[in-house]
Amino acid sequence: MTVDDQLAAGAQKHSLTLSSQEEKRILRVWPILEVCILSALLVWFNLFPAKVGILISGTDLSSFVPLLAPEFQSHMPWLNLWWGMSLLLAVAKLVVGRWTLELRWADLGVGILGAYVLSRLVFGGPIAGLDPRWVRESNASLLRFHAQAVPFLNVSLKFGLGLALGGMVVSKLQKLVRLLSQTQSDWNAERASWYAIGLLLALVLSALAALILGSGVVLSLAFPGGLIAGAYLDRRQGSSQNR
Repeated sequence: MTVDDQLAAGAQKHSLTLSSQEEKRILRVWPILEVCILSALLVWFNLFPAKVGILISGTDLSSFVPLLAPEFQSHMPWLNLWWGMSLLLAVAKLVVGRWTLELRWADLGVGILGAYVLSRLVFGGPIAGLDPRWVRESNASLLRFHAQAVPFLNVSLKFGLGLALGGMVVSKLQKLVRLLSQTQSDWNAERASWYAIGLLLALVLSALAALILGSGVVLSLAFPGGLIAGAYLDRRQGSSQNR
C-alpha cells in the first residue's frame, strides 16, 4: 500500500469514526423537552384530573367540561409507571449526552412498556366520559353532549392511540433487530454469562413487582430489563479489564 493509499484509508477511518460519534450524540434540547412534557403530564393528570377536558363554548369559560371517564382511573398506575420511567430515561440521556448500549436497551424496554399501556387504552373501557365527581350540575345541553359527542370522541381517541401503538410496535421491533445484531458481534461465553445474570436479576425483580402490583403483565419487563442489566454488567467488566 502506497503512502497515498494509507493516508486515504486513515482519512476514511477518521471520517467513519466521526460519523459514528455523531450518530451516538444526543441533542440536549430533546431530553429537556421530554422532561418538561412528561413532568407536565404527571402533574396535570395526577393533581388536576378535573382540569382535563374541553370548552364547549370558546367564549364562555364556565362551559368547561371535565372529560376523563371514571374507568380511566384504572390506567393511571400504568401511565404513571410509563411516564415516570420515561422521565428517568430522559434525565439519563440529558446527563450522559450520547447513546450508549445501556441507554438503547433502556429505551427499548420503556417503549415495550409504553406499547402495553397504549394497548390498555385502546382495547380497554372508555377514555372520555362525564365523571359525577367533577360534573356537579347536569342540564339538557350537557346530557346531549354526553350522548352525541362523547362516543365519537372515544372512537377518535382510540383510533389515534391505535395508530400510535402500531407505529411504536414497528419502531421497537426495528430497534430490537439492530440491538441484537450489535450484541451478537464479539460474542463469547463470558459475555453470555453477564447477560444471563442480568436476565435472572430482572426476572426476580419483576416477579416482586408483579406481586406488589397484583398483575402478571409486569413479568413481560423481565426480558428487556435483563438485557439492559446484562449490557451494563458486560460493559462494566470490559471497562475494568481495559484499566
